[in-house]
Amino acid sequence: MEEKPFDEPEVKTEHKAKRPDHKILALDLATITGYCDAHGSGSWNFTTLVKKPKDPPKRLGKQTNGKKLVRFETRISAYIEEYKPKMIVIEKAFIYHSKDRKPNFTAFEMAGILKLLCEANGIFLVEYHVQHIKKFGTGNGMANKEMMMDCCARYRVKPVDSNEADALHLYHLAVSDFRL
Repeated sequence: MEEKPFDEPEVKTEHKAKRPDHKILALDLATITGYCDAHGSGSWNFTTLVKKPKDPPKRLGKQTNGKKLVRFETRISAYIEEYKPKMIVIEKAFIYHSKDRKPNFTAFEMAGILKLLCEANGIFLVEYHVQHIKKFGTGNGMANKEMMMDCCARYRVKPVDSNEADALHLYHLAVSDFRL
């Protein structure tokens, strides 16, 4: 069965929560986007694979970035319509100056889409630098993914991946910063 561009992204994990509804959505932008709000947390998988006509029948083609972005925009628009957030919090996208790491261009593209959606819907968009998030979450601005995941125990959540962990810390950072 071939996937349509407007299909819902796969929900990788989902932890239900009973937090005060501050109307905040925290997102860790990437192909697998971590999210956290008053209702819960988890990861949305925006990976898309398409079959190319010239490829052998059992082989899948490579991911199409445009389709991934359409799925992201569709999911966030639906979320905005249903939950009407007043604030969306994200990790500030930046280019790493390192030979070991490639820039996450998907995060830049998703941030652009998010900025347009926030502007169109009157939603306050807050961006935090990655080291600020790590410092808040673990006390160490250079924390690794495992440390970020381990420190989610204070929220009584065991995240399945680092995307969800980052979104949890982002959510609580915004609540703390804005004294909600």
